[in-house]
Amino acid sequence: MNRLMCARAAASLAVVFFSFSAALGQAWVEIGDAPDDIPNRQDTKGVGALTQIRGSTGADDDWVDVYSIMITDTTAFYATTEESYGNMTASATFDTRLFLFNEDGTPAVANDDFIGEPNWRSFISDPSTFPNTVAASAANVSLTPGKYLLAVTGYDNDPLDVTELILFSDTGSISSDNLELHGPNPDAGAFSTWEFAGESGDYVVELGGAEYCAIPEPATISIAALGVLGLWGVRRQLRSTL
Repeated sequence: MNRLMCARAAASLAVVFFSFSAALGQAWVEIGDAPDDIPNRQDTKGVGALTQIRGSTGADDDWVDVYSIMITDTTAFYATTEESYGNMTASATFDTRLFLFNEDGTPAVANDDFIGEPNWRSFISDPSTFPNTVAASAANVSLTPGKYLLAVTGYDNDPLDVTELILFSDTGSISSDNLELHGPNPDAGAFSTWEFAGESGDYVVELGGAEYCAIPEPATISIAALGVLGLWGVRRQLRSTL
């Protein structure tokens, strides 16, 4: 095998290798358009810690993205679009809101603004570790390890029941106490729809205490593993011919 053939083979296998690495990495990148109608969602698939979700809203009436995540450590869990928090990898080009639902679609916690102006970014966690004021509606909420649905949207969008009651907050809207962590509205029923189009744009949600909700298909892992082994073999062959 000459050097050119080896180089081409290595390049081809590198594509497989890096595709597999992305699946095993710590970031989930939105595929197409993540669903918005709870409890439908886009499953995050990978192995190990999930530290970022990257996506965008706004195109073709896409105002909400919903993802399934696995919370593994409730004391360490958080999800934020605030650039100054944690590892400082979060970002957003718009005024965000974050809503966390239980796997069955019932509301858990939500936040409009973590710090306020000028960024108007969002932050959610278990009420026991929330850095700001916890609203009365979230006072008795306690997250447990398991699968949850994380919804990313923009101001001033809210999830509604069939009678148009907002699912979160006992004061009518999370905008009324925008810096607080809100919990379920006890008077609201099951999710029906989103209120209206909110602000939109690109976002990076930084997470802690979370993992991917699903492992990639075995076939994907097997093919990628073969690619990694093949790349290793080609590299050895290249070294022997140089």
